Amino acid sequence: MTLAVLACGDDGAADTPRHLLLVSIDTLRADAVDGDSARRAATPNLDQLAASGGRFTDCWSPVPLTLPAHSTLLTGLPPHDLGLHDNTPFPLRRDVPTLASWMAEAGFATAAVVGGEPLARGSGVERGFERFADPPRGAAGATHFGEWTARDVTDAALAAWREFDRTRRRFLFVHYFDPHQPYSPPRDCLPTGAAMPATADDRYRGEVTHVDRELGRLLAAIRGGGERCLIVVTSDHGEGLGDLGERTHGYQLLPSTLRVPLLLAEIEGAATRLPPGLEGADRDRLASLADIAPTLFELLAVDPIADLPGVPLHRPDGRHPARVVETLAPALHFGCAQQYGVRGEGALLLRGGHDAPLALPGADWRATGHEDERLLLDPGRAPPSAEELSSWRSALADAFVSRRPPATDAAVPRDLSPLGYLASSDERDRHALLAPAANQHGRSALARRATIDRLLEAVATLDGGEVLPALAALDEILAADPEFFAARFFRGRAKLAQAESDPRRGGAAASEAAAEFARLLATAPDYPGASLLRIQALALGGEFATAVRELESAAARAAERGDAAIAEVAWLHGSVLLDRERAGRPNPHFDAEAGFGLLLAAVRRDPQRTDRLRKLERALNDLSRTRDAPPWVAPLQQQLPRR
Repeated sequence: MTLAVLACGDDGAADTPRHLLLVSIDTLRADAVDGDSARRAATPNLDQLAASGGRFTDCWSPVPLTLPAHSTLLTGLPPHDLGLHDNTPFPLRRDVPTLASWMAEAGFATAAVVGGEPLARGSGVERGFERFADPPRGAAGATHFGEWTARDVTDAALAAWREFDRTRRRFLFVHYFDPHQPYSPPRDCLPTGAAMPATADDRYRGEVTHVDRELGRLLAAIRGGGERCLIVVTSDHGEGLGDLGERTHGYQLLPSTLRVPLLLAEIEGAATRLPPGLEGADRDRLASLADIAPTLFELLAVDPIADLPGVPLHRPDGRHPARVVETLAPALHFGCAQQYGVRGEGALLLRGGHDAPLALPGADWRATGHEDERLLLDPGRAPPSAEELSSWRSALADAFVSRRPPATDAAVPRDLSPLGYLASSDERDRHALLAPAANQHGRSALARRATIDRLLEAVATLDGGEVLPALAALDEILAADPEFFAARFFRGRAKLAQAESDPRRGGAAASEAAAEFARLLATAPDYPGASLLRIQALALGGEFATAVRELESAAARAAERGDAAIAEVAWLHGSVLLDRERAGRPNPHFDAEAGFGLLLAAVRRDPQRTDRLRKLERALNDLSRTRDAPPWVAPLQQQLPRR
């Protein structure tokens, strides 16, 4: 390894460690921290790293979704090779080495702090880390992920850095989630002069500024130790913010959601410099998240234990291959065609449905002669030659056969996945890329931008507590497109909200919700969260026997495979046993002792759900103060986890 000397300090002493801080700022557009775009946020700490270190200006994510993109960052393998195409229902495979496991093998002490639920324990990202801190999960079916603020993340990262074994080299992975929706930055981080109430753009930029401020606090602490540390800052994907009709991310393949920042610098005390080995690198070359792992191995003089397809950023041979990009979310959530293609030098070659529009305002779209193929050119880029197009199509064709063999120790689904779903290798293949001949007859998500926007507005209305207007909007969407899976899911959620808030219509609304989820699952059996919410709807409608039977079956399956879903099942099961009646029907399964016991089991299994812990504490305290308090209350109180 030619760069082995880089493992030493400046004096060449072999016992001088050199550390790695890898920072991912979720949902960070490249132009939010670079150039003079209207999206530019105030980021003095990132600016300083870029000015004294190095900024790579053309880095692309393979997929605009958190877990699969981070899996590429942390393994060096693209989603189609991992068989991981969405945040659910599959975690990162257990048989794939990760950056953390490689670093641990090389003697590094390893720790991670993740700010967003998609990377929480159970995602597979935790493998290889000796310490792993993650936020509490949201409830099943929640619109927004559980997350920590940037301040929480930095506090946990500082604690991890302080507790590292000082005799070893250190690898710390830090994941900030704030720029992901919902945008709610501290007021003093909003752009100067922002009107009130702040626009979504201003709130997004405020979140980026908040992360930069907290990252500065972490960097200051590391600088205070005076040791050499390699700093890498990037993102998993960007955010649409309305560009070409996409507000968020995940549903389309566009520069706003695929191009990400990439900064590399070395710090030592107050000094910041370009890492040795990157002096001659072409910083405007086409790069990918898959290139980061092999780059780190060379800069840190670590021998990887597997061949990787990525190209080190400093490689001088000029080989900058086109990169496959994808999102299967439109197919999984909306019943549309899969979106995939290739990012080549200066252009995106995209496939994604027979009715993809030939033109979008503000974009240079070109037809290529293939029915479902479109070409999006960068500003000033001439159309690619026939030879370039041929090489890009070859790269895409390779992705359909570049799948790892089935794992002998397959990972299990996370608690966000539908209960009762077992992740065999055959089922994992159900989410593989479809060949063009099979995919080209699907409906284009690009042609349904307005419908996706209406859905997002309806969901925001529902989250704001306005159930009836949300239902009206969802009914309108489903009348026009009955197979729009996500609209059916949120209609079921809206009916559940009605059942919980309107005692007069509670039974009927719950039955309608259960029917809605059942119809969804008949068409999309893998839809995340739908199975658990259907059981909840059955219980709210007074169908206690069916609900309890399905919960017992789900609990047995979850326990058999050691799934983190046990906590979700136990909490719902306990809640059902504590209901005396619903919809005018008495609950023959009412059992207060067993119900509270299941709630306690859920809290003990997932102690980060402090909302549940507080709720259980209050309920048990209230019971203990009654004149005829049951004898089992005090023992349960003693078993509560300490906050």
